[in-house]
Amino acid sequence: MAAVACRCSDAVRPALFEAARNPGDGSALGALVRALSEIDPGRVSELSILEVYEALADSVAWARYWQEPIEEDRLLASPALDAVLEPIGERILGHEAAADWEDDLVGSRQRYVQWSRSPPPRLVGARRSLAKWHSDVLEEEARALRERPADPLANFSGTWWSAPPRALLSTSPGYDWLGATDLILTEDEPGWERATIWPMEPTGPVRVFEIATAADWVRLVEAAPVDVSRSRLHDWYRAAGRVGDWFIPDWLQLSDRYDGIHLKVTGYLETAGRFLPVGSGGTLLAGWNPGATYWLTDCLAVAGPPSRWERRSSESADRRWHVQEDDP
Repeated sequence: MAAVACRCSDAVRPALFEAARNPGDGSALGALVRALSEIDPGRVSELSILEVYEALADSVAWARYWQEPIEEDRLLASPALDAVLEPIGERILGHEAAADWEDDLVGSRQRYVQWSRSPPPRLVGARRSLAKWHSDVLEEEARALRERPADPLANFSGTWWSAPPRALLSTSPGYDWLGATDLILTEDEPGWERATIWPMEPTGPVRVFEIATAADWVRLVEAAPVDVSRSRLHDWYRAAGRVGDWFIPDWLQLSDRYDGIHLKVTGYLETAGRFLPVGSGGTLLAGWNPGATYWLTDCLAVAGPPSRWERRSSESADRRWHVQEDDP
C-alpha cells in the first residue's frame, strides 16, 4: 500500500523516510499520517495496471528473511497507520490490476521464465529433485544441530527460504503487457536483463493446492511438517524476533497429494514474512514469488513457441521489460 501511495503523492516518500529514521518523533509520524490522509483514493484508480504491478514489485524486491526488518517496514506495521492506509488498500484490490489476484490457477496462462543463464523448462525429474531436497534438508538440520551455535544472536546465516526446491519447475501468469509476472515479482531480484518466456500448460487434470490466506499456508505445513528449527534459527530469529521450533512443508510427502502449489497474490500479501503459529512452534513463508506455482509432479508441457524479453540497460530511462518484436 505504501508503494502505491508513493506513486500517488510525491509527499509520501520523504515523509516515510523521516518518520522511519526518527521512530520517537511524533511530529515526523504526524507528517506521514497527513501525507497519506491527503491522498485522494481515486488517484489509485488512475494508475495503470503496470504501475500497480511495479509498486507490488517494489515491495517484493525488499523482502528480506535473513535480517531484521528495516525501519520502514517496522513503521508501516504500526497500527497508527492502519486507518490512513486502509482506503488505499481497498482501491488497490478494486483496481483492474488486482482482478485475478484471488483467482485459482488458470493452467492456460502459465509461463516459465528462462533467465539468460538458466536452462529451458525441465519437464521430467520432479520426484528425483524432491527426494534429493528431502535428504538435503534432513542432513542440513542434523549438521546444524552438531555444528551451528545455539545462540540465536550469533553472527551466522544459512538457508532462509521455505518455498519448494528451486530445481522444480515453477511458473507464473503471463499477459500481453508482461511475458510473465516472475519478470518483476521476484524476491531478492538480482537484476537480470534478458529472459525467454515459455508458455506451459498441464498435460491433463491437475490437483492444485491454493494458498489464498495465511491459514492455508499453516494447513499445508501442518499436513506434512519438517522440523528446521536449528537450520533456520539465526535467519528467522532476525526476521521474526522469535526463538523456538520452526517448521516448513514436506514437499516430497505433499507430492503424493498435489501436482502443484499456487501462491495467490493475496495469499502472498497476507502471509509472506509473517510469523505464524504451528503446533509447538511456528513457520514463515519465504522465498516464494506472488502468483507463482511450483509443480511437484511431471505434469506440464510446452504449449507454444517461446518469446524473448529484455529490459533496457541501467543507462536507459525506460527500465521496463519489452518483448523483442524482431525475434525470429
